[in-house]
Amino acid sequence: MNWMYALVLLLASAAAVLPGAAHADSERRVALIIGNDAYRTMKPLDNAAADARAMERELKAAGFETVLKTNAGRRDMNGAIADFAEKLAGGAVGLFYFAGHGIEAGGQNFLVPVDAVLEREADLASEAVDAGRLVQAMKAAKNRLNIVILDACRDNPLKGRSSSRGLAVLPVSGAGMFVAYAAAPGEKADDGARGSNGIFTAELVKALREPGLKIEDVFKRATAGVRTRTAGKQVPWVQASIEGDFYFRPAAGAEAVAPSLAAPSGEPSKAAMELAFWQGIRDGGAAEDFEDYLRKYPKGEFASLARRKLKSLKPEPQQPATARPRQQAAVSPSPPAPSPARGRGNEFIASGNPVLDALQRNMVPLQPGRFVMGTN
Repeated sequence: MNWMYALVLLLASAAAVLPGAAHADSERRVALIIGNDAYRTMKPLDNAAADARAMERELKAAGFETVLKTNAGRRDMNGAIADFAEKLAGGAVGLFYFAGHGIEAGGQNFLVPVDAVLEREADLASEAVDAGRLVQAMKAAKNRLNIVILDACRDNPLKGRSSSRGLAVLPVSGAGMFVAYAAAPGEKADDGARGSNGIFTAELVKALREPGLKIEDVFKRATAGVRTRTAGKQVPWVQASIEGDFYFRPAAGAEAVAPSLAAPSGEPSKAAMELAFWQGIRDGGAAEDFEDYLRKYPKGEFASLARRKLKSLKPEPQQPATARPRQQAAVSPSPPAPSPARGRGNEFIASGNPVLDALQRNMVPLQPGRFVMGTN
């Protein structure tokens, strides 16, 4: 019976939302989080490392395997990115977060390690990490979704040699990429008060805590919060080309119903068994399945539906309708009309026409009368 198969599917889906389970989205999730603020040769930042730690906490709570790097040098950043790309090749949803100095030069974005020595823009290629190459490494994994979050839109530390502010739009193409910037292209982000979080990350962390939000809704909430706190001076920016829905946290309702699907012993509860039984037969056409259900659950949640379904499959025998006797119409003889070819005694009388006379010889006389169509 196919209700056993339905039970397996039901319990498998229940496991995804039981407390302690991985989350409603069963895909593996991997995050690399980097926060740099203790720069050695350029202006230190106040909150980038704190931003990275706050993001790690929220992403762990959302089911991500996390790697956190704070105040990382170039070699450490490149090694962590290479390891991260290898993990994504296994099919995980990937998320890269960076807080720190970011510099746009010649349309390229560079993420600056704490040990970078930058005297001119030409030094960026050797001293910093090209964000575009990071994106390409993530795309090469060919996983369903990659998320890049750059809270690196601070003032350009080379502004004495370059007038660029903020970051440029990354060259993102194809499906499966979601890129978020703390500020619009060419604009800078507020680092926030010392000892707190940057304004963008602070609002993003709050939005990540809300269950049941799609990824685009999380960043809409964060954007609205940043605009409010900066009086419209800072507006986060998003590039997206994704298919399907992604939730950082499952809806609260999904978690609330999970405990009723399993008994304390870990075995499926009676309610789960009955639901699986019903889901397995409800669309079927075998009366025996509904009879089995009613025998097992005579007062079950779906008993009335089962009885109606059974009645439609096995209708009660109907009494044959009593046929109304047909009223026989009386046949009243009428006087025979004299035939031109026969006399009163039905004797043959020649008409003088050889063809007509030949036909008359083969005719059989009938008793005249009247009848009603449909009678015997």
